[in-house]
Amino acid sequence: MRTLRVAFLGLAMVLASTGLSLAEVVYSKGGEAVYQFDPPKGWKLRKGTYRLNPAPAGMSETPPIYSLRPKQTGDSMWVGTWSPDHASTIKEFGAKLKGLRGRLMSKSHVTYIDKRVINGLPVGIWAATGMREGKWYDLAFAAVQIQPDELAVVAFIGERADFDRYEKELSDMLATVRPAGEAK
Repeated sequence: MRTLRVAFLGLAMVLASTGLSLAEVVYSKGGEAVYQFDPPKGWKLRKGTYRLNPAPAGMSETPPIYSLRPKQTGDSMWVGTWSPDHASTIKEFGAKLKGLRGRLMSKSHVTYIDKRVINGLPVGIWAATGMREGKWYDLAFAAVQIQPDELAVVAFIGERADFDRYEKELSDMLATVRPAGEAK
């Protein structure tokens, strides 16, 4: 299974070259621009919220979430990005992750954990596998420390074949996550 392709190939060792650069998306929370990223070309982008009921201990109102999907995959995979209210550091996010992971999948187990620096920003990476609706899926989170007290989270949940097919696009998108207003 190659541990979720070594969790997005280190969640983006191929970082410096992003051939995506379509439209820049600015993530805002509470009317304030927090971070920006470049979605993969041709992917569907939707802004909304996702409520976990009940929410894991320590989680408050769900922040806005951008959902992204390649047009060809239907519902076999989902990529999301948000800035959590319940964690402002990589360490805090890692501590809350077990509760979140358990609500997204049953029988989940962590397959990979790492810390890296991507584009000068610290990033925590977690990969797992688990069951959802009777099927095995891969799950990965990257928490980017965009400010001392603010995270940008990029998450993937989907079938192994979809991850393999879109690995470059996922890595390239992660490489574009940066604080709002910062040039590429």
